[in-house]
Amino acid sequence: MKKIYGIGVGPGDSEYITLKGYRIIKNADIVFLPSNKGKSIAGEIAKDFIKDKKTVYIEFPMGKDNSKRYREAANIIDKHLEDKGEGVFLTLGDPMVYSTFSYIMKELEKIGINVESIPGISSFNAAANRIRIPLTLKGQKFYLTDGDIDEDILKHSDTVCILKTS
Repeated sequence: MKKIYGIGVGPGDSEYITLKGYRIIKNADIVFLPSNKGKSIAGEIAKDFIKDKKTVYIEFPMGKDNSKRYREAANIIDKHLEDKGEGVFLTLGDPMVYSTFSYIMKELEKIGINVESIPGISSFNAAANRIRIPLTLKGQKFYLTDGDIDEDILKHSDTVCILKTS
């Protein structure tokens, strides 16, 4: 059975890629990279780890409704991934936090491709560590949103993190 790993490459520093992510990238048959106008930030972060790998760039225009594109991406992956082959889809941050991969994952599962997600470091985690300010402490409420702010929840949150605003 075909298998694809969604691997979070973190917020920009290749040293933030987990050991598990690195190992899976090194053993993968093929690397799929989200791109915009032919450029892939995730690919740039992991460039030293994928330089000898077959790579396929999948275009995702920023700010667009990509529902149809997610299906197309799954089909591109299916076409390039050999039977019993293992590939990786590299994504910024973590695959389960506002990631293109979380949408593609559903489409891949629909067409029978085995999917596994390998966590990465999200930008808000890296930023909090960089400035040494805890995101939340015991008893506090943490609110993560994509810019569509719920004013009522905001009133009851100790920490607010806004990602992916457009």
